[in-house]
Amino acid sequence: MDGISGEGTSSDEVCSWCGKSETSSIWKVEGFAYCSFRCCAAAQYRNSLLVAVLLVPYLIAIVLFPQIMFEMIKTYIGGSTSSPNLTSIAISVFLLLAFCAFGIGSLYAAYVGWSIRRMSGTEFIGHLSDAQRYPKREQYGDMHHRCEWCGEPSANVFWSGKKGKYCSFRCNAAGNYRSFLLMLFLVLALTSIPAVMIFIMNARSPITQIDPFLVLLLIILAAPGLSCAYVVHVGRSMNRSRQTNDT
Repeated sequence: MDGISGEGTSSDEVCSWCGKSETSSIWKVEGFAYCSFRCCAAAQYRNSLLVAVLLVPYLIAIVLFPQIMFEMIKTYIGGSTSSPNLTSIAISVFLLLAFCAFGIGSLYAAYVGWSIRRMSGTEFIGHLSDAQRYPKREQYGDMHHRCEWCGEPSANVFWSGKKGKYCSFRCNAAGNYRSFLLMLFLVLALTSIPAVMIFIMNARSPITQIDPFLVLLLIILAAPGLSCAYVVHVGRSMNRSRQTNDT
């Protein structure tokens, strides 16, 4: 398939959401091409929602406990609360702003995509026939979209992953559970920040009373890990079921 390189638009592909015969290299995601941010947000809103689920809890924690989060990150990267270091402060502020930017951006993209999908008269191109969906298919080969997991011919961009397209959440989880497992490890690494902070604080002065705000913070930060763990559980269960059936 001829991609789009060096040019803003091309008529060799159609937008995978609205079907317009123009796409932009800026809005090309996971093998699908779109003509605008709105079409990309509409088709990929589940991916945006997933990123939001992972990052928004940290954003909430930053809003509710800015001082605690700042001290945690500064301590985690080697800074000292008694003798502030400009480098550790700068890195801490950068990380806090990065969490805010990615969290808010993902929420906005998910909201735009969800709003467009609710609009009457907006027809997802995946519901059209192959002739309507890919009018120039003969130029770049077969574009039948079968589910990479179960083989159903109903795969669409909603459940697209790096390994292919899927027809449902369960098939997507089964086909990409290793990616979610890696993401789970990343989330656990991020969640280790308050754990390391508590360990350091307890080593300096033993904690005699549990702070309810600290418990609330830990619960908020645990939400992304629980979400990834659920997807990994579903995907791993389906893989084990397939292996059992095959034997």
